[in-house]
Amino acid sequence: MCFPLSQEKWWRLLTEWTVVSWECTDPGTFPRGNESFTPSPLSVHWFRQGETMQSVTTATTQRGRPGYAREDVIRIAVNQFNTHGYEATSMGALATTLGVSKSAIYHHISSKEEILVEATDQALEALFDVIEEADAMPGTAEDRLSAVISGATRVLCEKPENVTLLLRLRGNTEVEKQILERRRLITRRFIDYVASAQEEGAVRSNLDAGMVARLTFGMINSLVEWYRPDGPISPEELSKIMPDFVFQGLAVR
Repeated sequence: MCFPLSQEKWWRLLTEWTVVSWECTDPGTFPRGNESFTPSPLSVHWFRQGETMQSVTTATTQRGRPGYAREDVIRIAVNQFNTHGYEATSMGALATTLGVSKSAIYHHISSKEEILVEATDQALEALFDVIEEADAMPGTAEDRLSAVISGATRVLCEKPENVTLLLRLRGNTEVEKQILERRRLITRRFIDYVASAQEEGAVRSNLDAGMVARLTFGMINSLVEWYRPDGPISPEELSKIMPDFVFQGLAVR
């Protein structure tokens, strides 16, 4: 339920019900004794004998304190990291961008490192999912390599901000080193796919598998710099074009 309560009704709630907890969004108090106070925006949780727990929130809005969901804080933080640099973006600067206090951010996030880990995890997990799907595929090594190229392209199109952050890490902290190790694992798996396709005869064997994998990944990673999902080519179309371009190149067939 959500409705404004008069001072008398607040007092009645506090005397007739057992308040077990409340969360106040702005400094303020309740009537106490002969003192009179105006209630602030408040969420009250209580029990009445024989009834289940309920809650009521005043309809008063939070003046000057915009609310953000945790995912919104992370999304905006990632944008700031990519724009100004991860190391150069402080929690104070992020709070200013969000228009909230630092303590409001810490309600959602414990540190910059937590944002970094969660944001890059979203990109890494999506890429690992692509690899797992390719591993489970029937067919040839060429089919699996094509699926990985297509899937990685799709991830880059869907999560450009997260991938950009991942690509710009330099391993300056222990947390960054751990993230980069996971990124290298994906690269090693991609090299394995290239090598398998070479053994099968689908890819030129006179080229180093590591070089081929990194050149291909480099082309895919460049999408974060120029591709726009609202442009003339959809992510689905691009994910089909990319493996064909890798295998067929520019030559007229």
